[in-house]
Amino acid sequence: MIASQLVLPRIVPSIAPLDVAFAAGSMTAVVGPNGCGKSTLLSVLCGLLQPRAGRVELGGFDIARMPTAERAQHIAWVASTPPRGSALSVRATLELAARCGPATGAVSTETILDQLGLMAYADTALDRLSDGWAQRAMIARALAQNTRVIALDEPTAFLDLPATVAVFAALEVALNQGRTVILSSHDFTALERSKKVTNTLLFSRSHIEHMAGFDAAVVSKGLLA
Repeated sequence: MIASQLVLPRIVPSIAPLDVAFAAGSMTAVVGPNGCGKSTLLSVLCGLLQPRAGRVELGGFDIARMPTAERAQHIAWVASTPPRGSALSVRATLELAARCGPATGAVSTETILDQLGLMAYADTALDRLSDGWAQRAMIARALAQNTRVIALDEPTAFLDLPATVAVFAALEVALNQGRTVILSSHDFTALERSKKVTNTLLFSRSHIEHMAGFDAAVVSKGLLA
């Protein structure tokens, strides 16, 4: 995935256009203060919002021009807040996601349920889960979709430590399969513990800084400057 001369909606126009490539098998952390544009960037990368200028390409195609069903073959999205009001079971949700994505190289629903510790809740409706378990189910759904790119907005916000560890372990499996992971997070401890972040985009009110890897001390210093 490549973003070229990207100008995001909803943020300060004076921020320079963003040029960034998200390589296969890489994990990019998007960090910064509240309201700086992290969620907006992820929404643009997923084709959910239109950029003010520039484009996002995947395999040479502009994702903004892709029909929704086609985008679902390439990009999985996990919102910062788990959905409510769905009577679908966790297992049915994963099975539906698997039908939306490519079948080649797909991991079984049962394997993903096990990876995320969801076996005991597999037949429970989403609207009967706590926020933490519902968010874990949404991350499992994204993995079941078997896309080339997984974008997650604050994926660990509702999760306890064991769940956070399980999620990053599952994402590591996805990285080893050559999939691209892009996530926003304020959980610097989890990002540093994972040791799998290859790139960081540090947002401020005036610019976006590219950094290799993830260093919590350096990022914190940048945010407090």
